[in-house]
Amino acid sequence: MRGANYLHFRPLLIVSPPGMGKTTVVRMVGEAAGLPVIRLDGSTMMTTVALTGGDAVFRSSPPSTIVQGLIQHGVGNPIMAFDEIDKLADMSHGARENPAEALLPYLEPATAGRVREHFLQIDLDLRFLNWCCSPTTSTRSQRPCATAARSSRYRR
Repeated sequence: MRGANYLHFRPLLIVSPPGMGKTTVVRMVGEAAGLPVIRLDGSTMMTTVALTGGDAVFRSSPPSTIVQGLIQHGVGNPIMAFDEIDKLADMSHGARENPAEALLPYLEPATAGRVREHFLQIDLDLRFLNWCCSPTTSTRSQRPCATAARSSRYRR
């Protein structure tokens, strides 16, 4: 097992304009701690599959990006870099879940201890994930992250 088994912090919301180095800072923290950084991109996420995994009944369904990263790196407390969280698309019309709302159970310690992974059909304890969410603006709604995270704003 690699990584800093002692490192765990509250979800962090890093707000700054584009190009200020939010992702670079998160990557540097990961390198300094010896922890891998698993990246999620809110600008391309239109469903909850990256968070919850696809339904295993479909052949092309993948496990969640989180599970793939945990397996790939063999570390239980990686840094989860959620870039451009302010650009999450709400495609929740019909039966789909809203990715912004689906993120909340991962950020709250009480619910992160039992998160359902749809592809594996099991509940996972994801309390030890270190979340760094980085919106480019604070005007758009980041309600899930803002309620559970410590906020840090950077200006030019």
